[in-house]
Amino acid sequence: MGNSESCPDNETLQRWNAGSLDGQLFESVCDHFEVCDACQKRLDKLDAPVPCLDMRIQCLTQMDLELARKSMESDLPTVRFIQAWISGTLQQPDSASI
Repeated sequence: MGNSESCPDNETLQRWNAGSLDGQLFESVCDHFEVCDACQKRLDKLDAPVPCLDMRIQCLTQMDLELARKSMESDLPTVRFIQAWISGTLQQPDSASI
């Protein structure tokens, strides 16, 4: 069942899931998961793929990869390219510019 006051915070949960907790804290969180359904559900959500992003990755084309390469070589910062790609607002260049 679990009491939210004794449940690990999100950062601790993410660190446990990534395997970066040590010693007593790791053991404490493991013990807690055995008795707390709410935290087990939170952990399951961390392991679940992000459907939108997963679908976008599966749909990558050679053109997308070429645009990413050109973006990294140009003045367009990579972060802006990734944001545009994830949001679906990335503009396709003219065929002459590729």
